[in-house]
This record gives sequence, structure tokens and C-alpha cells, in this order.
Amino acid sequence: NKKEKKVMSKRKQYLTEFLFINLGFFIASLGITNFLGPAKFAAGGFTGLAILINTLFSEFSISQAMLALNIPVFILGAVILGKKYALTTTYALVLFPSYEWFTHTFLRFNNPIADSLTFKVIAVVVGAICIGIGIGLAVGFGSNTGGTVIVAQIFHKLFKFPIGNVMMAADCIIIF
Repeated sequence: NKKEKKVMSKRKQYLTEFLFINLGFFIASLGITNFLGPAKFAAGGFTGLAILINTLFSEFSISQAMLALNIPVFILGAVILGKKYALTTTYALVLFPSYEWFTHTFLRFNNPIADSLTFKVIAVVVGAICIGIGIGLAVGFGSNTGGTVIVAQIFHKLFKFPIGNVMMAADCIIIF
């Protein structure tokens, strides 16, 4: 009986993590699709780079660019950081671009004023809130966002650079 309760508790924990990770990536995707993407604002990390690629080359969707950027870094991370790391990261690398594609395809607002200053101000604020809450939920419940997180973890393992410093440097390069 005690063992069954422990198993049920573990299942409940996994289900909770699964739900909040999915909710997090969904909320972040709404922020990209409806605010940062249409306003052509690059967030930090590979997501921001994907928005930039989509802005420069409209034939690439944000979700396609996210996947294309993440695949080589993921392979390098799997080799350097190990098999367990690769398994736990795979889910997020597929999930985040999938939610971005879904929200772009089915839940995109019609933004007739996407070039107006008012929309751009709203886009920065609401987009940042959505991404902050979304990524915060996903990471807080044990996921990995891929991209510059993988790069930072590789640099940390190989060169002992602090993860936060590497991510800050990567974000600054992408944003500016």
C-alpha cells in the first residue's frame, strides 16, 4: 500500500510537470506568434534568431528556423553532454517549435496595425510577459529550452564558463 502511494505520487508529479511544461511552451508561443513576431522584435536566444531569420527570409517560418538552428547544437550537446541530457532535451526541442507552428497556424491574431508604434510597445510588453511566464514555467518544471541553453551548458562543461554569462553574451549578440 505504501509502495502504491509512492508510485501514484510519482505519476502525479510527472503529470503535473508534463502539463506545466506544455502550458509554458504554449504561452511562450503565443507571445512569439502574436506579438514579437509581427512586431519583428527579436527575443534573446535561438527564438530571437529564428524571428530575425523569418524577418529576413519570409520563406522560413519561425518554427522551421527554430528547428534548423537547434538541430546541430543539439547533436553537439548530445555528444558532449551525454545520452541522458539528449533524451531530456529532445522533448523540448520538438515541443516548442510545434507549439509555435500551431499557434501561428490556428491562433494568430490579425494584426492590421503591426507597424504602428502603439502595437510595437504593446508587443514588447505582452510578448516579453508571455515568453517570461512560458519559459519560466517550462524550465521551472524541469524542461530545457534548447538553443543558447545548450551552448551555455557545453561551454560550462568544456571551459567552466558560468552558464548565465554565456547565455547573456549570446543574447546580447543576437539582440544587438
